[in-house]
Amino acid sequence: MSAFDVFQVSDTVAELLTSSELLPFGVSAVADPAPEYELEELDALHVAVCPTHVYLADSSRGERRHQAMIQIGFIQRIGEKSLIPPLVQLEQQTAEFFRHREFAVDGLSCHVTDTEMDPLYDPDRFRETGEFLGVVILEIEALEAVDKSYCIGN
Repeated sequence: MSAFDVFQVSDTVAELLTSSELLPFGVSAVADPAPEYELEELDALHVAVCPTHVYLADSSRGERRHQAMIQIGFIQRIGEKSLIPPLVQLEQQTAEFFRHREFAVDGLSCHVTDTEMDPLYDPDRFRETGEFLGVVILEIEALEAVDKSYCIGN
């Protein structure tokens, strides 16, 4: 039975981002498997962290490898173009903060292998609704030590 839990990884990413002091005062990253906001809530910046993919990678006798993609979404109704650059800068700082970061999650050793911003922001959504939406994607490799006591010959 695997100890890998992508939702725990997502929770830890949200905690790391919140404690990083990158986010504006009063804003927290929230792990949510299906983020959803009411229109009136979007006057304030929301940062949602959710897993989107899990890949089962090669395993060896001593460890299991898991690959996960975690998205960090930034959404806020801003209404004016001049507020786009500071939010894009926040995304870039977030991507840099997580670039090659290593952290532990309940016995797993996690390493961010790649960061991407896609979309950097959605200009069509901004034109239609006045909302900023940008996403930082983290590719994470999680290594899980295998208990060898169950192996024959040990």
